[in-house]
Amino acid sequence: MIMQNYPVMFVLPGDPPQPCPELLTEKEAVRYLRLDDNKNPSRTLKYYRERGLLRGTPVGRHLLYRRVELDRFLELQTVGDTEECRRPPRR
Repeated sequence: MIMQNYPVMFVLPGDPPQPCPELLTEKEAVRYLRLDDNKNPSRTLKYYRERGLLRGTPVGRHLLYRRVELDRFLELQTVGDTEECRRPPRR
């Protein structure tokens, strides 16, 4: 039996779901990270960039987001069984 390699299809949440490109606009990045419910998702992305948590890629006059960068950001934000997670929350 011959196995064929098919590309993995990433989709952006929404109705209907749409294929997810390698470079995302700010609006697509907001949907990818599911920040749509925030009052100001653009400000949230800027906050993450200013803190060094997320990197944007300047292309011409636009700031785009690589999907792998968004995935890296999500991986860093994912809570697991680590020492950081067992600490009591800061006040």
